[in-house]
Amino acid sequence: MRRTLALLGGVTLLGATACGLAPRASGAPTMATGDTRNITAAPVAPAVCTTLTAQAASPQAETAGTQLDTGRIQDALSQCGVGHAVQLSGGAFLSGPLSLPSGVSLIIGDGTTLYASRQAAVYDNARKAGAAHCGQYDNAGGSCRPFIELARLGDGGGVYGPGTIDGQGGEPIIYPTDWAPPPTCSAAAMPAGFPSSAMSWWDLANCVDVINKQKLSDTTVKQNNPVLVQALAAHDVVFSGVTLQNSPKSHLKLTGSSNVTVWGIKINSPSDFDSYGMPRAHNTDGVDWTNGNNITVDYSYINDGDDYVAMNAKANSPNGPTQNITIAHDHFYGGHGISIGSLISGGVRNVLVDDVVIDGGPNMAAMFGMRIKANGKDGGSVEDITFRHVCVRNAMDAILLDTTYAHNTGSNDISYKNIYFDDVSIFNDVPKSVAIVIDGSGATTPLQVAMQDVVIDNPQQANASASHNATISLIGKQSFVPKGQGVQVAQGGWQLDEQAKPGPACQGELAQPPPFAISRQAGPKAAAD
Repeated sequence: MRRTLALLGGVTLLGATACGLAPRASGAPTMATGDTRNITAAPVAPAVCTTLTAQAASPQAETAGTQLDTGRIQDALSQCGVGHAVQLSGGAFLSGPLSLPSGVSLIIGDGTTLYASRQAAVYDNARKAGAAHCGQYDNAGGSCRPFIELARLGDGGGVYGPGTIDGQGGEPIIYPTDWAPPPTCSAAAMPAGFPSSAMSWWDLANCVDVINKQKLSDTTVKQNNPVLVQALAAHDVVFSGVTLQNSPKSHLKLTGSSNVTVWGIKINSPSDFDSYGMPRAHNTDGVDWTNGNNITVDYSYINDGDDYVAMNAKANSPNGPTQNITIAHDHFYGGHGISIGSLISGGVRNVLVDDVVIDGGPNMAAMFGMRIKANGKDGGSVEDITFRHVCVRNAMDAILLDTTYAHNTGSNDISYKNIYFDDVSIFNDVPKSVAIVIDGSGATTPLQVAMQDVVIDNPQQANASASHNATISLIGKQSFVPKGQGVQVAQGGWQLDEQAKPGPACQGELAQPPPFAISRQAGPKAAAD
């Protein structure tokens, strides 16, 4: 892939200022610099304290009485010293939830898969009286423990490959005999292919989605599904070289964590785009974080049923805003985009997205490319965001800046400042798509956006009516001019060329096949196509 350049558009990038940004030439926007640690090399796995060998686990044959590997893996982790790792080797492991002590890592060896148990009871956290069990739905959610959790307030540790962690999200949930499975959604409301029995984690997520969209309940309901890997208020942690697939919910969730390195991982679960049919792996985000600081996601490959990465920030968090983020040299496929929001009340700032490919492929499963979403219900600010050297193919909306997300309204202020797109090439064959949407209609002040050398192969898809309430600076060559109600385009310093073609460097990047079979229905019982 292309690498970050010291020179961009003929302008030398200077050192970061006190606010963490690199200035450019006079009149040009300020460029985000991302993670202040400037991670440039792949992490090195820690020394192994213990190697456990697989004992012929059979995930397909699991029942409520199957003996799991949880105990021996957890014992090994608990006895491993800080700065060391437990390694799994030699085939298949089948386990319930695991907790990594502070400073201790887990290595999944080559050719080895750690399967998450399908027994709902092992994840149940007995949150409170009256709440539904894990594997059911209710009005609150949150009734499941994650499959793998790093120590809260822990320092160091992480999860390494090159093996695989499989959440078995598309396989039937195993319920205790004294639990009532979740009520089956009506056959008329559910998409074709929804099971009348043997509900999987993904079926539960889709059931909840239909209940809410069809208003089959008086209140909004939430799924109780486990996250695959979670770090809560952890610091200096690493996720490297491992494959995460078929998660019941988010694959990697980070909350209040700092100095996090995600390097060379692969995430693969079915898209929830309608063209895929069933099962749709709804809400299976790739990497999510809330109120995180100094996070790098580099050289990774993600195909999933929700956001590739999702950056959120709650107000009044002791961990401060979400800031200093680098997302670079990555490939993204089916999913909902590189997303900021929808929760930005705590502020999101200094995010650098650099040298990235977003490829919806022939199934056009990339619903969004680069997306910032918020609404007046929560409000908040997003500032100093840079997307540069980005190739996008077959995305419904390659660029979407949305201030009325989910049609929620309110009186809280929304602010998008210094949003900068540089060297973005869009190849869009999606029928009736808009491709570029800059909608500041939900914000009290115009969105501040700059675009340099943003080229789409069909300028007519940059729908003029999709832009509202924005001040847009154009630099270099553009194949379109954003227009719309309340849109001001700065004059001078740019050239309109409707015949301009997306950058040739993207053609080679888009020709590279993904390192895995794009999953439609993954898991032990069905091979991906």
